Amino acid sequence: MADMDPRRSAPGLPLPDTVALVLQGGGALGSYQAGVIEALGEARIGVDWVAGISIGAVNAALFAGNPPERRIEAIRTFWDTAASALPSFPIWPLDAAREAVHE
Repeated sequence: MADMDPRRSAPGLPLPDTVALVLQGGGALGSYQAGVIEALGEARIGVDWVAGISIGAVNAALFAGNPPERRIEAIRTFWDTAASALPSFPIWPLDAAREAVHE
């Protein structure tokens, strides 16, 4: 089925006078938000206001706290660091783990 989004047939669709980016909380949503922020930059859509809660506030702070030419780099660096800092644990079979704890 063809894409019926009217914005796709009107590439010159004007943006509103003011663009606000509101970022919600929710852990993993933060990495998705980083991709949205990057896509907005690639589309040359300027953001006038940014706000967020929880992980959205972290992304909002990285966005607002860096000059436009460094925003994507700062957000990407944060998410690369956050993702690489996750601990990796060997997966023990449940019975073996239970026996090890009770010994």
